[in-house]
Amino acid sequence: SVESPLAVGDYVEEVFGLPPILPLSVVWQCIVSDVSRGKLEFSSESGVPMLAKKCKMNFTIEDATDGCRVELAMEFEPENPIVYAGIPILSADNSLALKVLLPMAIANR
Repeated sequence: SVESPLAVGDYVEEVFGLPPILPLSVVWQCIVSDVSRGKLEFSSESGVPMLAKKCKMNFTIEDATDGCRVELAMEFEPENPIVYAGIPILSADNSLALKVLLPMAIANR
């Protein structure tokens, strides 16, 4: 939902990959939710089993002349070498989500 930010301690499940062929998911816990500073941070110690652990996702939201700018920084500890091959796909997926899907969701609310 884009109606209100998650509160610290809230959880959200992210499903990605190629469901139903390759359904991957991670459960994120909100660890920072500061609207005034434009900070939203999530952590998942368990990450994606057998692929990555100690995952972090940090969003910085800033005002811009045409709305707002959202930056995403991700961190994780790989548990499998195949993860490195998936980084370009993860980057493309995140870019699509931030540049296309999020603005569409906000416009339709």
